[in-house]
Amino acid sequence: METRILTTEEVADILQVDKSTVKRWTIEGKLNCERTPGGHRKFTPQVILDFAVAYKYRTDQVRNRLADADPALTLRQLLHERNGSSVQQVILSASLRADKTAMFDLFTELTPASLTLAQLTGTLVIPVFAGIDRLAAGGKIDADTAALAKNSVIGALQMLDVPRPSARGDRRPVLLLTFTPELAPETRLLEHLYERSGYRANGLGSVSGLSAVLRIIDIETPQAVICVIRPEHNTEPVRSSITALLAAGASRSVPVLCDAIGRLAEADPGTAAGGAITAAGRNMR
Repeated sequence: METRILTTEEVADILQVDKSTVKRWTIEGKLNCERTPGGHRKFTPQVILDFAVAYKYRTDQVRNRLADADPALTLRQLLHERNGSSVQQVILSASLRADKTAMFDLFTELTPASLTLAQLTGTLVIPVFAGIDRLAAGGKIDADTAALAKNSVIGALQMLDVPRPSARGDRRPVLLLTFTPELAPETRLLEHLYERSGYRANGLGSVSGLSAVLRIIDIETPQAVICVIRPEHNTEPVRSSITALLAAGASRSVPVLCDAIGRLAEADPGTAAGGAITAAGRNMR
């Protein structure tokens, strides 16, 4: 993403001051700028952020206003400050714009900072998904907007140039499913993580009954069955299906993990798939 060059008017708006104040700060040497051949002042987002940090001038507000001009800059500064919650907010804002290119640029700033794809998901993507869910539950965004936001995050992750291990040919697949269509993006996210971790992931999507799932379990004897659920979707039909799925897995010696997204955040971030499958074995009931 190319960094924007800001005008005096834009800087005044970001700093919430008059243009004359911006000009005075440049004359006093507090705020650096470049000059065009015509004598107009031009500023980079980095210069504005450096000014806000150096003079403790409305740092959070300035950072938020700079996010649209240079989201990567904002993210680098937040990472330097180890401000995880604000990093999540930057990613959430980008996801609500459904701009996969902007999301990709944000994530490429994170992966060189020793964040693996699993760590990126556990520490940032899952909380962002939770933030999208809260906005939807509060009526601030509709279901379509929420799904689009989540899918833009997943799309950005899929664009990352992350080494993909070759799945072992003799490795049994991992079955991924949900009983509610609203959680389809979460299932897609898990499928991407498992594939990138070298597993053969079979995303079944949203299923209405168990008969087809049980047939696949009997045919493929999967390494694990991962079922994505949320407390608010814990209705009687879903509860009955999950109970039957857990019983079916136990009778076939196939570990079943429910609430995979939440458990993934708690698992060893170094190996998303391995951690989730280990948790599945621990939580078999």
